[in-house]
Amino acid sequence: MLPTCAIITTDANELLAPIHPRMPVILDPDDEARWLDPGCVAPIKVLPCLRPFPSEPMEAIPVSSLVSSPGNDGPQLIEPVPT
Repeated sequence: MLPTCAIITTDANELLAPIHPRMPVILDPDDEARWLDPGCVAPIKVLPCLRPFPSEPMEAIPVSSLVSSPGNDGPQLIEPVPT
């Protein structure tokens, strides 16, 4: 079996909106148990977890355009670039 994953996106917060209209969902630590509860199968109970993460604890750092290709990998992808 091929291992796979999915990235769930939501609307971008104020920090990321100038870069892109969507962002990956980042679970608030208070929502993690509910999201991971195998007994919670009603979508209405977990959909509130899928909201933009607050921008205050985040930081935007310019990085290389190499991040735009899934074929690229390595620590150089997260190194800040001069602006």
